[in-house]
Amino acid sequence: LGKGGLFFLPGDLPKEAALDLARFLRARGLRARAYLEPEALEAFRRGEADHLVGFASWRNPLARGLDLPGRVRYALFLGVPKLRFALGEDLAPGELVRLGLALLPLLEDPRLKALVRSLARRPGLQEKEVAPLREALLERLADPAFRARVAESPEVGLTFVGEKPVLVFADVTGYLQASGRTSRLTPAGLTQGLALLLAEDRKAFAALVRRLGYLLEVPPRPVAEADLEALLKRVDEDRERLARGERGGLALPERVVVVESPNKARTLAGFFGRPMRRYLPGLVVYEALAEEGYLVVTATRGHVTDLALRGGLYGVETTPAYRPRYHPLRACPEGSVPDPLCPDGTESQPDRDRALQALRSLALEAQDFLLATDPDTEGEKIAYDVYLALRAFGREVVRGEFHAVTPRAFLEALGRPRAVKEDLVEAQMVRRIADRWIGFALSEDLQRLLGRRGLSAGRVQTPVLGWVIAREREARTRLPFTEVALRGLALRFPGEVRERVLFLEVLEEAEREQNPLPPYTTDALLADASREGFRVPEAMALAQDLFEAGLITYHRTDATRVAPEGMALARRLIEARFGPEYARPRPWGEGGAHEAIRPTRPLWPEDLEEAGLFQALPLSEAHGRLYDLIFRRFLASQMAPARVREKRLRACLGEACQELTLRVALPFPGFARVWPLGLDPDLEAGRYAVAPRTVRLPKAARYTEGELVAEMKRRGLGRPSTYATIVERLLERRYVVRRGPFLVPTRLGERVYAHLTEKPPLAPVARRFVGEAFTREVEAWMDRVEAGEDPTPLPRELHEATLALLDALGDD
Repeated sequence: LGKGGLFFLPGDLPKEAALDLARFLRARGLRARAYLEPEALEAFRRGEADHLVGFASWRNPLARGLDLPGRVRYALFLGVPKLRFALGEDLAPGELVRLGLALLPLLEDPRLKALVRSLARRPGLQEKEVAPLREALLERLADPAFRARVAESPEVGLTFVGEKPVLVFADVTGYLQASGRTSRLTPAGLTQGLALLLAEDRKAFAALVRRLGYLLEVPPRPVAEADLEALLKRVDEDRERLARGERGGLALPERVVVVESPNKARTLAGFFGRPMRRYLPGLVVYEALAEEGYLVVTATRGHVTDLALRGGLYGVETTPAYRPRYHPLRACPEGSVPDPLCPDGTESQPDRDRALQALRSLALEAQDFLLATDPDTEGEKIAYDVYLALRAFGREVVRGEFHAVTPRAFLEALGRPRAVKEDLVEAQMVRRIADRWIGFALSEDLQRLLGRRGLSAGRVQTPVLGWVIAREREARTRLPFTEVALRGLALRFPGEVRERVLFLEVLEEAEREQNPLPPYTTDALLADASREGFRVPEAMALAQDLFEAGLITYHRTDATRVAPEGMALARRLIEARFGPEYARPRPWGEGGAHEAIRPTRPLWPEDLEEAGLFQALPLSEAHGRLYDLIFRRFLASQMAPARVREKRLRACLGEACQELTLRVALPFPGFARVWPLGLDPDLEAGRYAVAPRTVRLPKAARYTEGELVAEMKRRGLGRPSTYATIVERLLERRYVVRRGPFLVPTRLGERVYAHLTEKPPLAPVARRFVGEAFTREVEAWMDRVEAGEDPTPLPRELHEATLALLDALGDD
């Protein structure tokens, strides 16, 4: 390894151990000094010592404060960095909370776990605040059964010093701070370094690797898999550039990165250490120093403009050409409006217009801007609006696109900027015009016709409302069925059957492979989330949080494709827990930029809670449940098929017969290890006495929110970015209500739909524009505009439709 090494001992050893190791190394011809020795750091700085010895602990000055990029080449950890806690009553408040975090996976009381989570997020704790936690932990650690569980834990170690129990677990902070001494940001760029660890404690090492997965995209590798000679050559080349005084690696001028979400901005800036924060009117700005430059990351908080409420036809000039008029969004009690006045006539307050002005002030100091809003048409429109606000300043304003909030994806976007795609912007604008013209015209007609404000209609909203109404009519029609139960299996036959003997005949028995489902698209995630008790808007909000925290890929997608890094992540997780025979990575789709919804880090669902606390992420139990769903579906999609033994039978109750297939065994579970496949009772052929029961059941079940989203996907209405919004709007307008998990139309919803589709004077004109065919036609137009086709013919047709709708009640 050569000179320039930092030797780190575990932080749970006494200080004398560093002196002993330094003497040991000197006796073998190495010029080593312990950090405790006089002038040790100066001797190392001057080249009079080649190695330093210290401890891998945040308290140790060698791990915490050393900044000698020209001298330090590598760090060698002689043992896993560890923390020890003597289980007594003298732990400081901070240490007590760290103990609680270490024991979190073993704590079963949800109130105690909530207390640990709460205290972990609060700085400067006092003794009275942690007293309940101290009492609870000491009580559990005095329990022999709990101690046994700690001893059996794969990560938390329990040892004894004399009769006193001591907990030992990995010190991730110590490892990161100590290894970070080898790689520093300098005028010559980011110097690379090497960190090697000799692991003597399997429990502590497993815990260290797992917790590093919370922060690092690439896990530590065995030394046998690394080319040490090549790595050290790169390390030395960096030091040589620094010695020559090269300064090309660090660009000091500011690079401003604009996203749409403050949470996303904070996550991105946090990739480069703890960012500084400053406040501008309308903006929160995070600043961080990276090899790519001095990064300034901020957020627009969504769209910054919208179609104006005044002028032209609902904000669009129609002569001599179609020109939409956009106005910055301003604040009102009811929400943001693109108008100087609120709906009640009072003056609106500065909001996104102030944010745009703050971005212009940043242009006076920045070198360039990277517009890194979401990778869809809505994100492209936000980027375009910011581009228009900044282009007069002569700065380079480019678009950055990434589909996962991870360091790798972000750095790739910084290195591969592109221009704003105006075809995508035009498609978004035409869609907005269609929604505004058709929606506003229909809504005004409805409000006049029914004499009620707050009513609305739309090209997607209204046909979806019609599905709910039609399904409700079917649900109110009840049909007779006969049910029989046999060894936990329920069979249902149409009609009323009085026969009390069930005949079973085995038609076939075979073993087959069953493949897993693909990873989630937006509609599939919302459908399953609804079955798990989530409301669709809630599930989309939680998925947005997980995406912005860097835990999942972009969640508004129709793609099932898995990128190579996603397959590599799955293989690593599957082989580590289940063995290589369970891994069967699949791409599931061809090319394209978009991916399926998948986890971005090697975090099992049970790790998420601790990872959230470790990184101060605001994650709730609901976030964890949704992440569990996404994680298991993705991992299953990358696993081997299950081998299933099935029986195909014919069941007859009197003259009523049906065929059924039973899954009776899993010779090899495959993906079912994470995505369970239920087993049916293994029934044999024969006659069975049963007690038939006649029930009257709905002809069709009412829609749940998730099933309604699945229907939108199946019929080609809506987009991943609008599914949840459509459901939410129907509920807000009180056109439908929730009854348990189901959606039921209200009398208001039925009246509105009838006036739009059945009753004159509005229905004869409106019917076409609230039908599925028209919406599919508009969506097809949008796709062609995105591909570069001239958008002009569609506004012309929409303009004629809008005028017809406005005239519908004019002659009445």
